[in-house]
Amino acid sequence: MNYRLFIISGKGGTGKTTLSFALSKLLLERGKKVQYTAFDHEVDYSALDELGIPYFETTVEKSCEKYIGLKLKSETIAKWIMKTPFFSALFSILPSLGSMILLGHYIKELENDPDLVIVLDSPATGHAKSMIEATHNFKEIFKAGVLVHDIHRMHDFLHKKEHVKSFICSLPTEMSLQEAGELKSFMMQKNLTNTSIILNNYIKSPNSNMSFINGKISSETEIIDHFTKSSEISQRIPKIFSHQTKLVVMRVKETLEKLI
Repeated sequence: MNYRLFIISGKGGTGKTTLSFALSKLLLERGKKVQYTAFDHEVDYSALDELGIPYFETTVEKSCEKYIGLKLKSETIAKWIMKTPFFSALFSILPSLGSMILLGHYIKELENDPDLVIVLDSPATGHAKSMIEATHNFKEIFKAGVLVHDIHRMHDFLHKKEHVKSFICSLPTEMSLQEAGELKSFMMQKNLTNTSIILNNYIKSPNSNMSFINGKISSETEIIDHFTKSSEISQRIPKIFSHQTKLVVMRVKETLEKLI
């Protein structure tokens, strides 16, 4: 397994961040040089420090400043440009442009260090789609100019099967699994064929005297059975009854060991 970029996506609230932490920890234990990163949502960086997981913080704004600074050979001018009304309006009209530059930042980090592996804790489904689709769209829009080479370079990196692995995190509910299936289909259409759905937080054992728990198990089983007729679930992570982040992450890591 020599993937360079792991993308963790899915519906909001499905456990993407916990899964990303666990995957990062697993890769570290296997001797990989790993860095975790996220954008567009808050992250408990103190938990990463406790787990010993290296990370770098990114935002669309910081990545755009860095990219423009490299092109103009001046970070000062780049910061000034990013504050102008024109660029504020541009990113409001074309938010996927910011996503593409952000993705380009990650790919540049990987190109600069051939040993590096990045685990990207991506935002909810819509933003993840926008980021993946950006190189496709802008490759068609820009036929000449300063961006063309960079867009093709990003697109080529992203669509080499040996470079990228994507995990879609889902809860055992009809709406979450439906969204996961749609996102997987989207990824496959974009030639990101190394995409797997991971079912998170399902109740594993039916050994309970409480009728409402047994009812929930029965309902989840019915939904999962119905869903798996059309889409494959690669791994199932049972519900972990704990609020201790480190404990939960380590338990999820144990489950991932069977998959990766």
